[in-house]
Amino acid sequence: MIKFLNAERMNKNMNKHQKYPGRGKPYKKGYLDVGDNYKIYYECCGNRKGIPVLFLHGGPGAGFGEKHKQSANLRKTNLILFDQRGAGRSKPFASITNNTTEKLVQDISKLLDFLEIKKVVLHGGSWGSTLALVYAIRNPKRVSGLIVGGIFLAAEEDNKFYNETGKYFYPAAYERMVSFVPKNSRKNPLKFYAEKMRTGDRKTKEKYANEWSNYEHELMELIPSRKKHRLTKEDISLGILETHYLAKGCFIPEGYILKNAKKITVPVSIIHGQYDLICPPSNAWRLHNAIPGSKLQFVMAGHGFNNETRKVVVAELKRFTTLIRH
Repeated sequence: MIKFLNAERMNKNMNKHQKYPGRGKPYKKGYLDVGDNYKIYYECCGNRKGIPVLFLHGGPGAGFGEKHKQSANLRKTNLILFDQRGAGRSKPFASITNNTTEKLVQDISKLLDFLEIKKVVLHGGSWGSTLALVYAIRNPKRVSGLIVGGIFLAAEEDNKFYNETGKYFYPAAYERMVSFVPKNSRKNPLKFYAEKMRTGDRKTKEKYANEWSNYEHELMELIPSRKKHRLTKEDISLGILETHYLAKGCFIPEGYILKNAKKITVPVSIIHGQYDLICPPSNAWRLHNAIPGSKLQFVMAGHGFNNETRKVVVAELKRFTTLIRH
């Protein structure tokens, strides 16, 4: 099932501003020791007895915020959010030691065990979609459904697309990003940035993290902001962790997700920006074809989580609350 969603029509059919009950105030929050000297920060919001939904943020390294609570009806869902290793409020900050996809998969199970939750709907975009898909493949009995967007398959061509797409669509941003890379290393600027953020002093790490984030922010939105981006704490962890993962192929074998996608037999909703310049729409198409019965919707959006994307996610989360029983 494939849908192409028109932004103007959607605006007529839905309220201009989506409200959410409770304003995301957590009924439970804290830190969970997951080993390897890491403590991950988590929050539980909404209805304790509602459908459990676990949100997986992007990046890697971006962390979660209040905006990520806006899509769920907190009267009907038990929304769980956490900052992955090295991200957000988790400790230690921006650490790449023992920080791999397999470790994050284990952390999810540890968090669910701690919260005494047997099965969840996994919801995530970009890197969050990657982590959700890998977790569902490896732990099918703990997943009741998936709502994923901005599909990133962690394949070599994904990295190539992300590294080079700016060259064609935002040449000024691309030229600025590679201007900090020696000419003999410009075939793989990602590797150079990853090395600088891994071995440099604090000032060097912040400089390259900011430049990497600036490039990503330029490519993120359908209509880019003309305001100059200011370095944030999130940019530092995003730059360090994202380049760490991408330089290592996200610690996932080439083609792993598509080869194993048939193992996912729960309801799957795929949402992707038709004009995504970070993760190509073809990723969503291929994933849809690899998972029988999945639902695919293309939205008038880029990679960023804009109002049109949010409206579709709101509708899908609502549908899942009636579709899935726990």
